[in-house]
Amino acid sequence: MTSLVLSNNLLSGNIYLGNLPITMERLSLDSNSFSGTIDMTRLPGSMRTLDLGRNNFVGSTDFGKLPKSLRFLYVNDTRLVGEIQQNQNNGIFAEDTAVTVLPYEG
Repeated sequence: MTSLVLSNNLLSGNIYLGNLPITMERLSLDSNSFSGTIDMTRLPGSMRTLDLGRNNFVGSTDFGKLPKSLRFLYVNDTRLVGEIQQNQNNGIFAEDTAVTVLPYEG
């Protein structure tokens, strides 16, 4: 599986992202009722797009351990806090890599 879209449902509860298929490139869970903290440090290395917007996630997360393949990260309308480190010394992103956090456009 490379893409999973579960948007605009009534899904709720906590979610663990550590057991996703290693081939997963896109995961869209926006506009649900997921809650709790979320660990984004164990995403598949092939992940390109992650949309978690419009949920009830709270707390802090380590955005510095996102996979190198990630290009789009949507976390709007949540209460997650953290920062994305982007420098050549942290070994997370290549020099020419840019992760874009975009507003949700529904």
